[in-house]
Amino acid sequence: MRPARAMRHPKTTAAEERATTGGPTPAGHGTGEARGRRDRRRATVELVLALVAAIGAVWSWFGAQSIVTVAPVLPGEPQTTSVALSPPMLVLMLLLATVAGVLAVDGITRLRRLRARNLAK
Repeated sequence: MRPARAMRHPKTTAAEERATTGGPTPAGHGTGEARGRRDRRRATVELVLALVAAIGAVWSWFGAQSIVTVAPVLPGEPQTTSVALSPPMLVLMLLLATVAGVLAVDGITRLRRLRARNLAK
């Protein structure tokens, strides 16, 4: 059986109840210092993941290329080479580049917001 919840006054908000009962704060509403450390850590992780995704995109781009020999157009002409691209690897490259861009923008925005919040104090 679940324990019965205590009835609160109808005009008491949940935040006021938490403040008076010492209950946990909701996610994202921690103390200023703890929130700052968490935001800085999250921004750093996002920037590292953006770098990893960018490296993966470059790796996929180079993996998508292969050199093929093209037959001569006219008899007696030399063979030429061309670069053939693999469509699945190009899709992977575009996906990783997009993820890298989104994570980089999000991480930089988070760091700038954190810096502005610290300067405002």
